[in-house]
Amino acid sequence: YRDDKLIASNVSTTNFDVENAINGTYTVTAVAGGEESAKSNAVVFEAGLKLGDLNADGNIDASDVTALINKVLGVTEIADDICDINGDGIVNVSDVTALINIILAK
Repeated sequence: YRDDKLIASNVSTTNFDVENAINGTYTVTAVAGGEESAKSNAVVFEAGLKLGDLNADGNIDASDVTALINKVLGVTEIADDICDINGDGIVNVSDVTALINIILAK
C-alpha cells in the first residue's frame, strides 16, 4: 500500500522493489487463504533518497552512522522520518543497529 491505496498484489517474496516510487507512506499486508494480515509499520519514503543515506551524499557509510548517533544523542537535528531506519516510529539506538546492518550487508 502507498497512502492507503493498493499498489502491488500477488507478491510472493519478502523483498520487493516499487518501480517509480514517489513520496508517500508505505505499508505492507499479506493475504493468504482469503485472510489479510494487519498492516506493517508505516515507512515514509522520500523519492531520491536511499534508506540510510542521512547526509544525502549518495553513499551509505560510516558518516551516516555518525549522523544518526548524533541525532539519537540530540547533538544534531535531522528529520525523524529519515532517521527511523527500522520503521518502528521511534528514533533510537535500534535504528543505529539497523543502519550498521545495512552497511554490513553490502
